[in-house]
Amino acid sequence: MAVIKMLEENMQFSIPENFPNIKTDILVTVGEKEKKIMKRSAAKLTNENPYCTSLLIADIGHGFPVEQPLLFNHLLRQKLADYQL
Repeated sequence: MAVIKMLEENMQFSIPENFPNIKTDILVTVGEKEKKIMKRSAAKLTNENPYCTSLLIADIGHGFPVEQPLLFNHLLRQKLADYQL
């Protein structure tokens, strides 16, 4: 049941109306092996907000954090290091 609920929610996702107005750094990752719709979504997000950048991850499908946890954690640490907390 939980998987069905997750799939339903994923299918209903839409970009929030105020997304173009968000003024914080946003990183969108998409795997090279993802479906075209995911790559188009990443491009659309990047085009709709100047604070948004996308990163295409080579040889990865939809599960980037699961498939390459060391690379994902490295990228996250690097991104967080850009901020003074």
